[in-house]
Amino acid sequence: MLKISVDAAPVLSRLKKLAAAGSDLSAPLSVCGEILLSSVEENFQRGGRYGSAGSWRGGGTRWADLADSTKAARAKRGKWPGRILDMSQGGLAASISKTVQGNAVTVGTNKRYGAIHQFGGQAGRGRKVTIPARPFLVVQDEDVEDMMDVLDRYIAKQ
Repeated sequence: MLKISVDAAPVLSRLKKLAAAGSDLSAPLSVCGEILLSSVEENFQRGGRYGSAGSWRGGGTRWADLADSTKAARAKRGKWPGRILDMSQGGLAASISKTVQGNAVTVGTNKRYGAIHQFGGQAGRGRKVTIPARPFLVVQDEDVEDMMDVLDRYIAKQ
């Protein structure tokens, strides 16, 4: 499973406060996971919203366009025009899921090809095709703020 770790200190400090108070973190983590799922879906809708390849931080950069040969191959199969990383229903975008376990929420994909799209690299027969990084598992600053708001509400209930 491809997953990205987000090290947002303000979110972590709030989670630690809840844990120290003996709170069950599953409910707030589930809400935070929904925020992340929604954000990742928005990344697919907009054709990318990342800051720099390899970072979990979002930003304003859009994904590199598909190669003309890829567009032509997709068009032959009736899959173009379309979204860059979403050639089929049930593909990469639909595979994004969340899991809450213990004191963590995980958002990621079980698609093996997710990593090549997230990080870029060589693919295909003989690894002759270069796929640019198109980070989709990124978190926007407003998502971090939304998660802090959620956690603050749970802290206030303590």
